[in-house]
Amino acid sequence: MLKALLSLLFVLLCGVTCTAAGNSDYIINIPESLENSTDNADVQFILNQAYGKLGITPRYVYLPTPRSKRYLESGEIQAEAFRTKEVGDTFNGATQVAIEFAKTRVAVICTQPKLCEVDSILHYALFSGFERGISICDELDIQCEFVNSATALAKMLDTQIVDAIIITPAGMAEILCQCAATDLYYRFISEVEMPLFHYIRAGDIAFTRALEKSLSDVLRQNPDKLSGFVNVPDISACQKRLYKIN
Repeated sequence: MLKALLSLLFVLLCGVTCTAAGNSDYIINIPESLENSTDNADVQFILNQAYGKLGITPRYVYLPTPRSKRYLESGEIQAEAFRTKEVGDTFNGATQVAIEFAKTRVAVICTQPKLCEVDSILHYALFSGFERGISICDELDIQCEFVNSATALAKMLDTQIVDAIIITPAGMAEILCQCAATDLYYRFISEVEMPLFHYIRAGDIAFTRALEKSLSDVLRQNPDKLSGFVNVPDISACQKRLYKIN
């Protein structure tokens, strides 16, 4: 009974703001690397459930970071599905929803175990939409090249243009399934673990708090829904094997 009353109170506090948002085109950007991944559906499920409690049905787009930042600041989109704090806090006029959306890890993927090291003599490729990757490469003092497609990343790994690729688990399968190699290896970079947060355009405080409560409830009710952000995918369906290096 108390839980129902609290939920009703949040909706009432949200008032006109929620109604207006629900009657307009509420657009959320999901990082473009997830567009063709199974993780995309899981992210949409969580957000659809959370916003649905507030009477909002979101629409989704997949934009590179510079464009999504510009669109959020201009009001052409209303939210970012998730960003690291380091990246999200650079969006002018954006508010971080104060609950951790997910946590992710970073892995080195290679075709030979000896190349899954973090070493300044090796050459790495990263997806260009992985904004946090820029600072990771700086912090680890390694040579990195940023590439704008999963196909290009797979080809660079196959042809040994790079020694390895650096990537988070979400969206990993799309790249690895395009590799010619059957056996692939990975090692998590132990120094890197990243909390992710949902960002919205700054606005009504009551709406932000209502969304925080709603999102918190949905994440608690679906604790394993975003497990693809921390666990490497099973790629056996595309006849590949992924081995962990300790």
